[in-house]
Amino acid sequence: MAVGYGSAQVIRFGSNLVLTRLLFPRAFGLMLLLNVFIQGLQMFSDLGVGASIIQNKRSDAAFLNTAWTIQIARGLFLWLLTLLLAWPFSAMYGEPQLMWMLPVAGLAALIDGFVSTAMNTANRDLRLARLQILELGVQVLAALVMIAGAWATRSVWALLAGMIAASAARTILSHLVLPGLRNRLHLEREAAASLLHFGKWVFASSVVTFLAQQGDRLVFGKMLPLARLGVYNIALSLCEAPSALISTISFRVFFPLFSEMRRSSPDIDAAYRRASSALALLSGAGALGLIVAGPLLTSLLYDSRYAEASWIIRLLALGIWGNSLVHFTSSLVLAGGRIKWLAAANGARLVWLATTVPVAFRQWGFDIAIVLVVLSDLPRYVVLGLGCRRDGLHIFRSDISRTAAFGAAAGAGLVALQAMGSKGVVPVAIACAVSLAIWVGCNLEAARWYVAKARAAVASRRASGRR
Repeated sequence: MAVGYGSAQVIRFGSNLVLTRLLFPRAFGLMLLLNVFIQGLQMFSDLGVGASIIQNKRSDAAFLNTAWTIQIARGLFLWLLTLLLAWPFSAMYGEPQLMWMLPVAGLAALIDGFVSTAMNTANRDLRLARLQILELGVQVLAALVMIAGAWATRSVWALLAGMIAASAARTILSHLVLPGLRNRLHLEREAAASLLHFGKWVFASSVVTFLAQQGDRLVFGKMLPLARLGVYNIALSLCEAPSALISTISFRVFFPLFSEMRRSSPDIDAAYRRASSALALLSGAGALGLIVAGPLLTSLLYDSRYAEASWIIRLLALGIWGNSLVHFTSSLVLAGGRIKWLAAANGARLVWLATTVPVAFRQWGFDIAIVLVVLSDLPRYVVLGLGCRRDGLHIFRSDISRTAAFGAAAGAGLVALQAMGSKGVVPVAIACAVSLAIWVGCNLEAARWYVAKARAAVASRRASGRR
């Protein structure tokens, strides 16, 4: 899975680098607003069809076809909403171009409604290899479409074309390459009732989740010029990679795993602690690398138009740690069917963003506002931790100790970098080594687990070669 995710990030990052040369920062600002709008529509109409397929005991044809039918109806509804809301949204942000771009982007949501339920059943059964290959193929196609379009037109419409190409390719491939039921339109009353009962809590959670997760973009979208918003988008794209990896592992691996363990009713405390320890080592390493080396990466990879992203990356990288704790804890809460706790946790983050970030921006500026964005996962994590306690899982003590170790490793790396008095490649590499050495030393048990897995994989390959 790590190989597949790493390949996807290389494709995404490489295409992003090419596109920053072909397009202007304003284009990325427009695309950020467009993505916020489409994601908002998707989450405001989220009925949790995919999560319900994974979590529900039923897997028969009537249930899956009913889920697919509901999914198609939702996609059509989303596209119609983009037609209705395009003008108000473009007027709100003062960008007339959005009025024409939004209905076109809505076609991606319509196409996504036809994605096969085989995607969800493969995820539920932890058959992830084909899913990864499919997503890699989709990403390659989308990247090629965007780059070709940007080279030919130098227009933000190239990014939109890539979005639609990705949705079309994913939908077609989900029916052609994934094993499982061939979906047909069908509506069974009992299955629909079960899906909608689960979905009403997912809907409530998703509304709050969208506002909580996209709150910084909504606020900064109103307060920043589009060019500066585009620079912020570039910084986000670099810092979201480690968090996205943890989110992918949490939802695609541990959510179905914990769901199965919940159904068989074992004590999952020990399994949770082992898994969270291993993922903490991984997410912490990614965050530390960006904290120490983020500014250097920005100067090496992007031209002067994106120079401001260097200090934004360092601040946002601090939030990767808290975000990873939230993602993993969420998978456990979701597996227990406690959607209310997810909604409450995201509500806590939303209140934080809505009350602190705009005030901080007006009073103290953009940098302090970003610090408060970074800290916004704290109230969400506290609520999720309290939800886990109701299930007999006490996560605070171990997470606090790991957070202290993460802070010590980050501080040591920055002090080492400052002491060398240079921001060149060699000093940054040394500072990263210092930071990561301290972090691994504080997580020896998890590091040994990774080493054991690597040795087992090597031994397995050697044994296969002998055969």
